[in-house]
Amino acid sequence: MGSERRKFPRIPAAIAIAYRTVYLTEPNPTLTRDISEGGLRFFTIAPLDSGTTLKMTIQLSGRPQPIRLTAEVLWSRLVTPPSKEPGALPYETAVIFTDATATDRQALATLVASRK
Repeated sequence: MGSERRKFPRIPAAIAIAYRTVYLTEPNPTLTRDISEGGLRFFTIAPLDSGTTLKMTIQLSGRPQPIRLTAEVLWSRLVTPPSKEPGALPYETAVIFTDATATDRQALATLVASRK
């Protein structure tokens, strides 16, 4: 097996998010597949190019205000075979957060720790 490259532990989680590229005004709602303090993987209707900058909103339960941050697409690929997860779309995309505040990172770290 290869070595783990992640800086932060991740957990499987179906969390409501919305994303948009810097060129779009309307966000695309979807669900995460997994999440960590430093990034997440989520479903998309179409592939996104590596390096694409996204504006994201993450709604964590128990938190009145959503987390709003910027992320960079690491990769995007067709899910094969198709996922049977609720809310699944044909593609999955992984991103790394590029401007999460310390408060937002702490909220994400708390979420991950609570579900381990």
